[in-house]
Amino acid sequence: MEEKMDNLQFSFMELFVHVKELGELFTNNQRTIEQNQLETNHLMNVLEDRLAANVSLITSYSKNWMAYRNGFGDVGGEFWLGLEKIYQLTKEGTWELIVEMKDFLDNYKYARYSEFALGNEREKYALSELGTYSGTAGDYLEYHKGMKFTTSDNDNDVDDGDNCAEIYNGAWWFKDCYRSHLNGQHSDSDDTAAIKWPNSESGLKFARMMIRKV
Repeated sequence: MEEKMDNLQFSFMELFVHVKELGELFTNNQRTIEQNQLETNHLMNVLEDRLAANVSLITSYSKNWMAYRNGFGDVGGEFWLGLEKIYQLTKEGTWELIVEMKDFLDNYKYARYSEFALGNEREKYALSELGTYSGTAGDYLEYHKGMKFTTSDNDNDVDDGDNCAEIYNGAWWFKDCYRSHLNGQHSDSDDTAAIKWPNSESGLKFARMMIRKV
């Protein structure tokens, strides 16, 4: 299978190339004993990887609807799995979401949601299911629950007169506009177009979204 994902043509079996073990994600002492006990050895489907450790692997996330629908990036660096594939994965059964993140001072946080699912393309891949939050990062995704996905060429947010994806150079389940936005640009400043969780803090160095069936 090709590593590049700009023109994703995966079968559903090939989706699981992107499965990673949570125990390999962070081994530093910022992960609590409880987190490691809960998560080690559970296989996760990685939906998105954002990392700034290697500039050559950084991917622009300012892309159109078809790119976000089909997926893009490089599985060895930054990538977005694709809305259609995420929908197909989550349409049956119960899926748990875990978001891991680090700021530019290497402070680690995570957010965990007991349920996660998307609607189909006719429903604009709305964030249809989002369960109970736990973690250390704060609940900044609940604000987006029920929202349709917005890109620069497919505006589904509720911000009158503006397209949040154009304003913040990314794409997300924007509302008016965001409390979290992991598809922003790499920046350690207060730039509102940065990778954010929450919107009031400086940009993130690293973020990863993962799901597993429970």
